[in-house]
Amino acid sequence: MDDVRQLILSTYNAQAAKLSAQYQSVNSVDVLAGLNARLPRYRALDIACGNGRHARWLAEQGLIVDAVDGAVGMIAQARQQNPHQNITYGVDLMPDLSSIRDKIKASGEKYDVVVMSAAWMHLDDGKRRKMFSTLAAITNPGAMMFITLRHGPAPVDRPMFAVSAAEMKGMAATGLMHFEHIVDAREDKLGRGDVWWDSVCLRVPDRHTEVLPTYRDGIIQSAKNSSYKLGFAHCFLNLIRTQPGLVREHDDARYAIPLGPMLPHWIRLYDGLAEAGLQQIKSSKRINDPMNATRRFSEVAGTVRADDFVVGHVFEGAQAQAALRMLGAAQAAMLQPTQFITRPGGKFPVFTASRSGLPFIKDTHALVLDDNLSGRFGEILVSRDIVHAGREYAGLIDAGIVQEWARFSSRVAGQDSVDELVNVQSRLEIALKAA
Repeated sequence: MDDVRQLILSTYNAQAAKLSAQYQSVNSVDVLAGLNARLPRYRALDIACGNGRHARWLAEQGLIVDAVDGAVGMIAQARQQNPHQNITYGVDLMPDLSSIRDKIKASGEKYDVVVMSAAWMHLDDGKRRKMFSTLAAITNPGAMMFITLRHGPAPVDRPMFAVSAAEMKGMAATGLMHFEHIVDAREDKLGRGDVWWDSVCLRVPDRHTEVLPTYRDGIIQSAKNSSYKLGFAHCFLNLIRTQPGLVREHDDARYAIPLGPMLPHWIRLYDGLAEAGLQQIKSSKRINDPMNATRRFSEVAGTVRADDFVVGHVFEGAQAQAALRMLGAAQAAMLQPTQFITRPGGKFPVFTASRSGLPFIKDTHALVLDDNLSGRFGEILVSRDIVHAGREYAGLIDAGIVQEWARFSSRVAGQDSVDELVNVQSRLEIALKAA
């Protein structure tokens, strides 16, 4: 066998020049017939492509590129200066990108790479948020978006708005996208001393893609009159991530999650928010606030505090009764939002509550906060994919929850400026950490 291999190799060595010339005379497309059409082709979109400089570079890297701009004159320049067989140029306007959406609807093909260079600053706050929703709608799982942010004075005839990487990071959080700040304060390549740039990269998760929209649309970005959806999701993620042994198989499709161990966390959390002066319910809505109940019970009990709700603490006598009522108030508040959390386009709740009544405790008995809480306050049933996605992307989802929570608290307080939002988020994060 070795002799045969040596004969073959020696022949190729001796006739290398002749055979190479023979091979070179035939096109690979003809020899590998059918392979070209089956090779993976990443699809790219260049938004506000200008004269097509970036679109052509992307095409030269082997991508199939759609390039759009709102200016007809710029598209004419792009077709003239940077044509390429893999580029399709067209006119389309931000933030809707109607023609791109129509193309996706007709073909079913979304984008793997999106480039948006020197355009984000032309959109005001409302249009930037709409543009971000458009980006989420037109990209594939695992897609990458590369966006440059211009800073500095704008020309009189080209109005621009103040933008920041911090704002983009917040949008990425609530959209459940990974964020990377690639370049900060890069000098302007055209030599303008009063202009500088940031570059950011966003990545769409490539796993649990059918489940993450439930967290994003059903909890984080859903309309809300209170923060209870966010609070419930935060406590739920904390339990399935840190106490996986408490997650019980209910049937082939669902897990059972005990409510009891989440209740002390909820009490400490919302007491901390109240202490920080962060209102959690819109004042125009009459929703039972558990913290009013918590503080009322603690006043009745005298020495009962939210800080007492930790594993191992013992409540006795009147304190045990008050603590039990506080746990009951937390139970009612936590279960309240679960009936309104559905999958996108769905009608049925994601979480099914199996609520049990409060355990009976005699005046002479004690209430001990221990592992027995798991069997005392009922449970919620949830499909396995929700739990698996929550565990894998707990950090990403919780970052989105915190970002939206800060925005909600700011709106309720009427503090919508950037500086006030930063202050609210700081106080919120302190309360979350303390809980």
